[in-house]
Amino acid sequence: MPEALSDVSDRLSLMSEQTPKLMTWKAQLIALNSNVNGDDIRGAIQSFQVSAEAFRDFVENNPEYMRDLAQKMAIELQPLLNDLDVKTQDKLTQLSAERQALDDMVAREREELIKMIERERKEIAVIVNSERELFAQDLDKISQDVLTLAVEKLIQLIKSTIVYFILFILVIFFAPLGLGYALGKRARVKKERKIAD
Repeated sequence: MPEALSDVSDRLSLMSEQTPKLMTWKAQLIALNSNVNGDDIRGAIQSFQVSAEAFRDFVENNPEYMRDLAQKMAIELQPLLNDLDVKTQDKLTQLSAERQALDDMVAREREELIKMIERERKEIAVIVNSERELFAQDLDKISQDVLTLAVEKLIQLIKSTIVYFILFILVIFFAPLGLGYALGKRARVKKERKIAD
């Protein structure tokens, strides 16, 4: 209590010393920017100084009254402080519970997210495997189709080669023979005509 009273007294004394200077400066500023009379402002400042000094003297000269006032204020303010402590503790408890609930929710969400990612990873793996199998089947079918087409084309090529080879042999062997026969027959017909003439 004595420390609080000493602090209040010091603050009042500092305020009573500083306030007139501040008020004088502000009054001069107001006087420069308005039509207020300087004597009125000085009178108001002096009245305020007198009141501040009287209050300071009252505080310094009546320590018993101030001590009694401080004790009464402490008694009156104690329920308010107790209520403030209880409410603060309730809020801290509520905040702690909310923080714990938030931690639990974050942990649950993290677990759900991990599970969801794992499910999606497995689904993607299944899709990739099925697509790989389909691709392998398509590749196998395409290779079989290509092989079948190649065999068919090879057979057609062999057939056409045989046909051309037979034609080539016919042209090589039978064309001269047929040509010789035709020329021989013609020569014989000419000979017979000459003989007949």
